[in-house]
Amino acid sequence: MSDAVPTCGLKMFESIARAAGRLEDSSADAISSYFLAQMNNDGGFRGRTPSSDLYYTVFGMTVLAAFGVDFPADKTWDYLKGFGDGGNLDFVHLTCLLRCRAICGLLGKGDFS
Repeated sequence: MSDAVPTCGLKMFESIARAAGRLEDSSADAISSYFLAQMNNDGGFRGRTPSSDLYYTVFGMTVLAAFGVDFPADKTWDYLKGFGDGGNLDFVHLTCLLRCRAICGLLGKGDFS
């Protein structure tokens, strides 16, 4: 058993996964369809504007992964690679980049070498 403290991202994922298990299939399908529709061709997820945004990509990836929805995470990985090491990002977006990359890692996507 690990003494590691769960991260807020892990807690959010676990909460969403628990909630997903309690939804009727039609509701879970509607939520999954909504988030899939927010995914842009570049692999990122749109938020307030049609453009992909790292902040909203975290939520899209988290919900879809927690719901067990197969989505093109390889495409999302390509979107994330466009940010390089994140050196030009503010703290919030750098954190989002790291969380998105962690989700890709959990899904077995991306090249972390």
